[in-house]
Amino acid sequence: MKILIADDDHELSEYLATSLAAKGCQVITAADAMQAMSFSVRYHPDVILLDVEMPGGTGRNALRNLKKSEHTCNIPVVVMTGSTNPFLHGEMTELGGDGFIEKPLDADALYTVLQKISKDGLALIN
Repeated sequence: MKILIADDDHELSEYLATSLAAKGCQVITAADAMQAMSFSVRYHPDVILLDVEMPGGTGRNALRNLKKSEHTCNIPVVVMTGSTNPFLHGEMTELGGDGFIEKPLDADALYTVLQKISKDGLALIN
């Protein structure tokens, strides 16, 4: 499974990349929303992990654009956030988010979400 991690928190991105690579995933990282859009079209990942707040445009705008583009509209997007906004989950679902996970991330919860939304039902946990 090819996963794009779009988060400006370098330490979190590295942690996720290492954890997912250990599960046999190919990982691409993007540090901002513009790079996430570009890499989504260029590498066509199986899943995108998208932070809500990033430089270069918000995750909201990135999600909206990902779901509008014919090149990326079918890629499942898991939204990641540390926000305590009680309405954010609903907002991101309305924009097309396929999954939602709160920071700090729990690895088991992330794997569960990824397994549920993966296109081909691949098990991530070896």
